[in-house]
Amino acid sequence: MKKFILIDDDPIFIFLNKKVLETCSCKENVIDFTSAVDALEHIQKELDDDEETIILLDIRMPIMDGFTFIEELKKIAGPKISKFLIYLLSSSIYQADIDKSKQYPEVVDFLNKPLNSEKMEAVCRELDN
Repeated sequence: MKKFILIDDDPIFIFLNKKVLETCSCKENVIDFTSAVDALEHIQKELDDDEETIILLDIRMPIMDGFTFIEELKKIAGPKISKFLIYLLSSSIYQADIDKSKQYPEVVDFLNKPLNSEKMEAVCRELDN
């Protein structure tokens, strides 16, 4: 079982994606944030928890976008960054974003929004290997 953190500035996508995650066989719990800043504050408080954490991260958000979030997460997590597996979420995939994501070993993959059960079960199978 895995811990999931869902970060998306759109409450509708949060709602839809949480519904999909509730059906996911590998999730232990799901915490959601509409603010990347709030998510970082939460993560900082939970850093001593060694549980592997899957972050489903929207790329395009106001105040702090997904890539800035990853940079900030690396700063606060330090060597514990390896416990985070990041899946970038986007409703439209730009090649520039895909190319940029390859600079981050923490980014596992891109997922199109909204999520669906089939995609999430594939993620679960991938995580179990």
